[in-house]
Amino acid sequence: MSYTIHQVNFNGMDVSTEALIEMLRGYVEDKDLTTITNKITELTTALETKASTGHKHEQSDINNLGQALAGKLDVGQHDYSDIISNTNAIPQLDNVNIDNLSIDSKYSVYTDNNEQLIIKKGNTEIAHYNTTTSKWVLSFDIPQHTHEMTDILYLQNAFNLKAGEHHTHYTFNHDLTINGDLIVGNTNIIPAINGKADSIHTHTTSDITDLSTTLSNYASSSHTHTSFNNKMTFTAPSSEQGNVLTIYGNYKYSRFNVAKDSNSGMAVYGFNGDNANDPCCYIKMYNQSCELEVHNNKVKVIGDLEVSGTINGQSQTITHRAPITESIENYQLGYPVFAHDVNGNVSPINCIPSVKSTGTYREYLGIIVGINEAQTITRDMEVETVETIPASIEFATHGDYLFHVNNSSNYHIGDILTYDGNIIADDTFINSKIMTSIVGKVMSIVDEHTLAMFKQ
Repeated sequence: MSYTIHQVNFNGMDVSTEALIEMLRGYVEDKDLTTITNKITELTTALETKASTGHKHEQSDINNLGQALAGKLDVGQHDYSDIISNTNAIPQLDNVNIDNLSIDSKYSVYTDNNEQLIIKKGNTEIAHYNTTTSKWVLSFDIPQHTHEMTDILYLQNAFNLKAGEHHTHYTFNHDLTINGDLIVGNTNIIPAINGKADSIHTHTTSDITDLSTTLSNYASSSHTHTSFNNKMTFTAPSSEQGNVLTIYGNYKYSRFNVAKDSNSGMAVYGFNGDNANDPCCYIKMYNQSCELEVHNNKVKVIGDLEVSGTINGQSQTITHRAPITESIENYQLGYPVFAHDVNGNVSPINCIPSVKSTGTYREYLGIIVGINEAQTITRDMEVETVETIPASIEFATHGDYLFHVNNSSNYHIGDILTYDGNIIADDTFINSKIMTSIVGKVMSIVDEHTLAMFKQ
């Protein structure tokens, strides 16, 4: 058995290596060899009675160790209720209402008056144990954190098996055979499908209720008609306001034709609603440009008018229609109009090619009594003959009409005026300039700027 010098207890005291060397040196100097030998023998004897530094002991070698361990709890975790209910678990906590149990000089644990265990870091509460709900309640929000997709095992592989956000589907254009049930929700829809007809199917007449009875009241698709060669008489109802015959067409046009035969001319009677603000009825010969139109407040003759009798009425004003050469905004009712000095297309009964809003006494024609904006009309609905009528004005040369002046208070009934508003004095010599400039005689003062005129 070998021992280190640090294990030597010499004469009741521990000695170090340096002290032992000094002691032996003293013995060598002061003692004889016999004395030194005896001391070494005593030292060897003493070392043989010492235990090795790496020795072990059984529990029974330690006085009262087994009894002490029997009073301890097994190794494990304990919650707050274990500590409160078992004061032997931690003898230091036999009083659960102690204040400021310090842990590592940073955290403190204590209970409040409701016996809720509270943990603080410094003066800040971290958490408390709610004995009512038996749950820990944190006093702060847990910081949010995120993960990259690579942090989660196999997540990318799982995403690769999913469809994209904007994915599409191909149309299934093949037969599908189902040999079992087809569950939609909690319902097997196969019985319902089996009870339906194909999308393309047929029926016999007997499958449709009362169809045969209904069809028996209609003519066959191959039926014909005989010519109606007799007179047709319509008897008016007893009411004076009753309709004898009403013919409906489409939303713009209605018409009916009358002819002796297919080789003779045909009279056309109809309604033209092409201009919703000014619809009219008309009568004309088929495929001819002239016609008679009856509008809401006027009768219009398109084409030549030949009168073999007398035209009776309250007014016999002579008017003319002529196209314009300027913007229609330059022409106003009651103002004079003048001939436009250009070569134009004229007819034997319409020798005024166009007019203008200003001019001289040599060009003066008359006073404007009507203004017509350009319009597009359909002359014959059967052949869709569309005609564009340019803007025009109507002016009066004789009869009665209204004349615009700057101030009507300057005039009196009986005054004879020229187109520029001048009064012709009674003793004025009437030459050709004055004669061609006369508008007419004042018959009435209508308002501040309007006079009623008459010219024979």
